[in-house]
Amino acid sequence: MNKTKKLLGISFGLIALLIAAGTTLAFTQAPDQSQPAATDEPFQARQRRDEALAQALGISIDELQAARQEAFDVALDQMVAEGLLSEERAALMRARAAFLSSLDRDEILAQALGISAADLQAAREDGQNPRQLVTDLGLDPATVRQNLAEARDAAIEAAVANGLITPEQGQLLSGNRRPIRPERPNPRARANRAYQERGIHRGREILDAALADALNISVDELKAARQEALATTVQQALDEGRISGERADLILARAALARAVEPDDVLALALGISTDDLQAARDQGQTLPELVEQLGLDPGSVRENLQFARDQLIDQAVAAGDITEEQAQLLREAPGRSHRRFWQDRRPGPLPFPGQSAFPLPTG
Repeated sequence: MNKTKKLLGISFGLIALLIAAGTTLAFTQAPDQSQPAATDEPFQARQRRDEALAQALGISIDELQAARQEAFDVALDQMVAEGLLSEERAALMRARAAFLSSLDRDEILAQALGISAADLQAAREDGQNPRQLVTDLGLDPATVRQNLAEARDAAIEAAVANGLITPEQGQLLSGNRRPIRPERPNPRARANRAYQERGIHRGREILDAALADALNISVDELKAARQEALATTVQQALDEGRISGERADLILARAALARAVEPDDVLALALGISTDDLQAARDQGQTLPELVEQLGLDPGSVRENLQFARDQLIDQAVAAGDITEEQAQLLREAPGRSHRRFWQDRRPGPLPFPGQSAFPLPTG
């Protein structure tokens, strides 16, 4: 029995990656589908994406940030109303958002590293990430983490004192182990939530609709702007020599395929059933583990089905005109053409917070 549970756990981890195809894309980031360069410094990458999306929308960065804040609040309310989030979870997310909007993460990180903010900026411009900087400075990672924790607690107290967050929000953050980085569900929990409640997929719809409303445009117009922003940032990365032409083509191909795929179609194909049967199982209250067990699947067959689904979806996207044959060939021949690489541009992340910085703090 324990072995069976372990094997099923592996399967659910794979299935979670499949379901992630329709997960919430970072609506505070643009474009959603891809990072222009794997080595691009996160802060600069997000800044470029924001600038590209604002340009595609014909608005300023400030207007884009204001729309995100409005959409964030509206989306949380709707998710709570639909039972996708608890009141407690929504309150914590609002507290994090308010805290992060007032937080100077560069100052905190510089303080933890024992350097100035100017030195930190210089390191960033030299292409160093925080982990490299910790090593170069000869610091003990455990000490840096402790410094960060102390600086974080001091920042929370300062935010309360300055009226940027309420005392209740400060208490929520202080009582949470990682108030700067939202917790992520494990693959099995994510797969079950996405399958059973379609919470991830519905959350994406809610976020997109809320942001489109805040921008006074349609969801289709928002998606078109994101696509334009993606093309802009990829071309910029190509022009600046941060990625190769082959990498740029592959990014665009993966993004086009991701836009053409419906999550339930992927999951049903991997499980060897129709989307109607998948929905029927969901409507009957059948859990994903129960469905997998009923179908007699094992990790080996799931992995084979994932690869089969990948190839089938590429073929279907070509036939439908969603991607070109050249793009399909790139996808088929891409290095690491496993399910993990296939979905890497649509993997889920934490629900983003308006104004969140992207120069990551090192963690354990």
